[in-house]
Amino acid sequence: MKKLLFAATALALTLTVACKKKSTDDGAGEAFTVDQKQNTLVVYNTATWCGPCGVYGGPTFKGILDNPDIVAIDLHTSGSSLLSPIYTPGGAKKDSAMVAPFAIYLYAQTKPNGYIPHFYANNTLLGNSEVTTTSITSAANTFKAGTPTAGVAVKASASGNTISIDYKAKAFSAGSGEYYLSLILCEKSVTATQSGASGGIADHKNIVRGTAFGTPASPIDAFSPSAVMTNPTAGQEISGSKTYTWELPTLASRYNAFKRWDAFSASNTMVAAILWKKNGTAYELVNAAKCDVK
Repeated sequence: MKKLLFAATALALTLTVACKKKSTDDGAGEAFTVDQKQNTLVVYNTATWCGPCGVYGGPTFKGILDNPDIVAIDLHTSGSSLLSPIYTPGGAKKDSAMVAPFAIYLYAQTKPNGYIPHFYANNTLLGNSEVTTTSITSAANTFKAGTPTAGVAVKASASGNTISIDYKAKAFSAGSGEYYLSLILCEKSVTATQSGASGGIADHKNIVRGTAFGTPASPIDAFSPSAVMTNPTAGQEISGSKTYTWELPTLASRYNAFKRWDAFSASNTMVAAILWKKNGTAYELVNAAKCDVK
């Protein structure tokens, strides 16, 4: 009887400790901490009218999406990609804006050379037609082998059509200058037209749709309006939160709308957190992280 009582007491204590531990995690059983790990940011610039994008650009981009060391986002900056028919499972069509209003400002940081498909990674233009999944992976492995100077973590959850985003940034070593943050919302999968793809239709992945910074009146901000860290000391950590509320744009305001989705699904949404260091008027990648919206 004493043995049973001891076992029951031990079990109760174990459950109590486990509950206390879980109360400090991210709600998914994992601690919300900034990993001392160097991730690669890949920005794929494309357009629905771009034939080479449909033939090899899109497949190359999709080939890196499962790499845990890569944060990959699909960026449309061409005005001719603005209205694209999306094919829903029921066969109906609807207009969808493929271009986020701030896209051109984010694109300006990716060493553009005027050609698409365009692949950017680790503060470098990787190239255009010659880029392969293997070459992107190789660049990511080289970047990962370096010692990260700072990192970022992100988690997000949705209530209705409002997304709550928590973020952290941490300096692993002392740094100089100003560090800025981007919180980019991406639609993980959209079936839409694509020149060069089989049947003219493709499953687009991680399409840039919105930013948690900026306002409808000033949607150009791909970066935090002020530095999140300045001349950080080793071990310095900051944290914060932002919300993003999806709104259905009217047809008349579609070209200037801040919110770009025609429909919202939390399970089909990803947040990319990107930590930059300002260098003159440009922003240089420091590190990146991603999370699905819960």
